[in-house]
Amino acid sequence: MMVSRRIILSFFVVLGGLISAVGSASAYTLWDPYGDGVNVKWPDDKIPVEYYIDAAGSDDIPDDQDIIAIQESFAAWSNVPTTYISATYKGAYPGIKQFRDDGFNVLFWVETITGEFSVYFDANTLGITVLTGTGKLREGYLTDVDIGFNGANFSWSAEPTGVSGKADVQSIATHEIGHFFGLDHTNVVGATMYPYGSLGDTTLRTLEQDDIDAISAVYPYTGVLNFAASPVSVADASWIVLTWRNPPRLTYERTMIRYRTDGVYPATINDGILLADIPVVPGQTSFYSHTGTQPNMTYFYTAFLYDNRAGFMLPNANCQRAATAIGLGGAVDDDGGGCFVATLCYGDYHAPAVRVLRRFRDCWLTRLETGRFFIAGYYAASPALCRYIEHDAAMKDFFRMMLDPLVAAARLITGGGQ
Repeated sequence: MMVSRRIILSFFVVLGGLISAVGSASAYTLWDPYGDGVNVKWPDDKIPVEYYIDAAGSDDIPDDQDIIAIQESFAAWSNVPTTYISATYKGAYPGIKQFRDDGFNVLFWVETITGEFSVYFDANTLGITVLTGTGKLREGYLTDVDIGFNGANFSWSAEPTGVSGKADVQSIATHEIGHFFGLDHTNVVGATMYPYGSLGDTTLRTLEQDDIDAISAVYPYTGVLNFAASPVSVADASWIVLTWRNPPRLTYERTMIRYRTDGVYPATINDGILLADIPVVPGQTSFYSHTGTQPNMTYFYTAFLYDNRAGFMLPNANCQRAATAIGLGGAVDDDGGGCFVATLCYGDYHAPAVRVLRRFRDCWLTRLETGRFFIAGYYAASPALCRYIEHDAAMKDFFRMMLDPLVAAARLITGGGQ
């Protein structure tokens, strides 16, 4: 049933008074809070984004159905197969209801509009999304976002089929969470991010193509990150080290690596030769050593990602790498092999500290017989050690602390730089 007045689903603001314009000239738009062409999003190291819900919920809903509805709203965005965005519910918010840069992303109902809330809410606005963490906005990154729902001027419902004359929690929350992730309003009528709606309407619970295109543009699920294939040859052994960073999408479970040697990348999960099919941790770095490679042969690798909602994803350019195996006893190539433990501890194969250690290995250790023995032992022991510490943040911190002095010494010996 259409209500008599035009309901504004939401405004969204930057703490300090800047209010975004409603609508745009062409379909979906992304959130540009300062109007300077810089769209904002959550950085990868904050995904999955943590959020809290005020335990009181809505005064109109006596049980926890409002809390459950909000979680379903987050899931609507996280379940889009072409995006890697996701969020984690951390439970009841321990503080008071307020829009504050306090390190907590909070959703809550405002039942009485007084004080600071009178600045944000009016009688026609169902919800508001506030950027309270403004420190990184100029660089394009969200740091703290709070969402408030108007319980003073509207009645709310979490009934499965909606209730005429009441705001549907899941519909309105899904719209607000679009802002939470960095989306602006759209001019596509019927889309979840359209700025106007009706009481009792439940259609915004599900996303339209315009919404899917928007979230996929901000957080595209494009395969593994920083995929590298690096040949290594030490003493009488030769192999290729594969490293990659796992997308932070929570439903990403494992990676299958297949290869061919005829100049063509494997195109399907049945193409080429199976090298590995291993479980992974979303957002972390993974490694695999292809041992027994043939000297001077080029291997074409494809990484296939398995998602528990979408199955195996079709590969793209991010998922394909080639490398030529080095002849037995040859020198390590310029790019070097994968520094397993160092990469895991510093978080990225291309981290400055890891580059310093690779240069030290290539320029100094490989010249000495004892250095070559050390390298061989390191590569033999590293995979098992990585499996032991991969899921233990404290152990990674400990090993990083142990490596820091070695990195400093290696930087001095090799002439500084990264």
